[in-house]
Amino acid sequence: MVVNQCLSRRWADESEDDEDEWTSEAMEELKEGLYPEMESLRSVEAFLEDLLGGESRSSWGEDEKENRNEAKVKRARDLLAEVETLTRQELPIEIRARKAAARALLLQYVGDGKPTDLEDAFAEAVKLDPDNLRCWNGAAKALWKKGDLHSAQLCYKKSLENSRDKLTYQNLSMLQRQLAKGKKQEENRRLILESLSNAKSAVALDVQDSHSWYVLGNAYLVLAFSTDGSEERDQLVDKSLKTYKHAMKVHGNGTCSVDLQFNYGVVCKYLERHLEALEAFDYCERVEPELQAGDEIGEIIHKLSQLTTLIGTKCGVKVKRVSKMQEDILAAERRGGSRQFLPLSSLKVGQNPDGVALTCSLVCMVSVKSQVPLMYICMDSHGSFFALAIYGLEESKMPVSHSKTRVLQICGPCLKDVDVTWQGKRLTFSSIRVNRLKSLLVDGKPVVIEEGSSSSKGASSIVVATTTS
Repeated sequence: MVVNQCLSRRWADESEDDEDEWTSEAMEELKEGLYPEMESLRSVEAFLEDLLGGESRSSWGEDEKENRNEAKVKRARDLLAEVETLTRQELPIEIRARKAAARALLLQYVGDGKPTDLEDAFAEAVKLDPDNLRCWNGAAKALWKKGDLHSAQLCYKKSLENSRDKLTYQNLSMLQRQLAKGKKQEENRRLILESLSNAKSAVALDVQDSHSWYVLGNAYLVLAFSTDGSEERDQLVDKSLKTYKHAMKVHGNGTCSVDLQFNYGVVCKYLERHLEALEAFDYCERVEPELQAGDEIGEIIHKLSQLTTLIGTKCGVKVKRVSKMQEDILAAERRGGSRQFLPLSSLKVGQNPDGVALTCSLVCMVSVKSQVPLMYICMDSHGSFFALAIYGLEESKMPVSHSKTRVLQICGPCLKDVDVTWQGKRLTFSSIRVNRLKSLLVDGKPVVIEEGSSSSKGASSIVVATTTS
């Protein structure tokens, strides 16, 4: 039994009592004399075991909104009242430790009282029983809720000294990502890497736990947007996507956590996997409207509709202006050196070689609600219109904003043919995605930005379903 295992311990602080006074015969006599109280304590432990024992099977069940119900809360309050009747100070430390642990865990479940009361209850429990895993974790949660993140981290680490537990690793991983916010770059990255390591440890302890995979996916995602290098960032985002997919596969049963689906949708949206993102957000909107995933659907459809219309109508550009833009493009290609310049129609779908370049003229900017990526409508040398998505660059630092020319060259362009049908409406156009800013050339010169700004800008596009996972 999980609770009993937590409560069977070495009494590290037996010095508080003269244990020699408590012979086995005396203990038996005491237990007989306190039988009603001990029976209450055993009832509490049985209740807690039934309530919390499911954690060993699936940590998604730890969510309080899933576990709490009126009947159980009433039962917990009744049991708490019974525990409070154990007031004799001369009780052996073992019994006092069991009472303190039961009282703290019941207070946590009931949710009554002040946060300081819960913190004090768990502090008493771990003082009497330093090996109690649940109470160290309970103390960590109470401190976390209070805002004392550093102390909460120490409690989780203390818990792991006693026992390697997947829930502790999950929570510590989440907490460390929260701790990383606002820290200097070196400390931020250290905490995020520790968070990733702890998430991996949770997975290693139970590879069939969907929530552990979900936490690992979040860790990869946060690390991706604390990374300056665009190539490393893309690899980490891809790992996050694959990890979320595996979490859904492990979860099975045709359904999965709404938070998992939402975050999967966010990553698909960032990677411009539009249909997958729409399906994920649609699931969230149907299951949990409070997440407002419908807003995400509306944003994606609005953007795709805008791009389809603008590209389909060629932005209403007149023939004379098209001819002038083509002349500028061809002139830029003549000055472009040894690269192989290809029009949009000659590019292959996906990533093209770095030696291949697409020269285009920026026609107009398309407003995007999230401001990530920068979206433009462009035209190539053959007069073909397409969408250009630039990640990791702020509009104020876009060189063409300060240049007389509107001509831009993209080395190793990544081509995607967008074709999405949603609720009977087909949205289709060609798109070029730019992740590596060094592949952008203006007036034959690479785009230059301050180091690190690409990662910070990219991070603003990621808004996950929960702030702690």
